[in-house]
Parts: sequence; C-alpha cells; structure tokens
Amino acid sequence: MAAIADVVSTAAIAAGLVTALLGVPLLSRRVPPNRWYGVRTPATLRSKSRWYRVNTYGGRRLLLAGLAAMLAGAVIRISGPDVLPVMALAAIGSYAFGVLDTLWFAVMDRD
Repeated sequence: MAAIADVVSTAAIAAGLVTALLGVPLLSRRVPPNRWYGVRTPATLRSKSRWYRVNTYGGRRLLLAGLAAMLAGAVIRISGPDVLPVMALAAIGSYAFGVLDTLWFAVMDRD
C-alpha cells in the first residue's frame, strides 16, 4: 500500500503543479480570446471584457485547485497510506469544485 501512496502522492503533486501553472496566465490576463485555452463559451468568445473577467476568475480557481492537489499529495507523502482515501478525494474535489464554480460564474456573468 505504501508504493501506491507514493505513486498517488507524486501524481497529485505533478498534476497540481501543472494545473497551478496553467492558471497563472489566465489569472494575469495574458491569454487573449481563443478556441483552445481558457473558459470558452459562446458568451466569452463574443465579448473581450467577459472573456477576461471569466478567465481571470477561472485562472484563480485553477491556481487554487492546483495548490490544493499539491498539498494533498504532500500530506499523503508525509503521512503515508492511511490518509490516502481522504486526501485523494480532497484533491479530486478541489478540481471538481473549481470547474463547476467557474462554469457557474461563466453562465451567471453578465456584461
């Protein structure tokens, strides 16, 4: 079980790092409207101001979800396999919350 905990902790830390790094350009408004990267809805692609507002919000959520995943991975690495289920759910939950919260914001956002 310890080997599984090591793999999960490494994966959580790596995925968290990538996720956090993907959030930084969105948070700092460095990503212009496009069809590949960012929160792409018909409304955000129609309005530049909405694009930046929603993607700044989403970038912050990506950064926070990435940090939460890295923290969960670190806790698994330090504490061992006993905390694996709880921390794995915490990492997955942080991603789910970030995505759903950002989509809700995008839908509810009005110019």
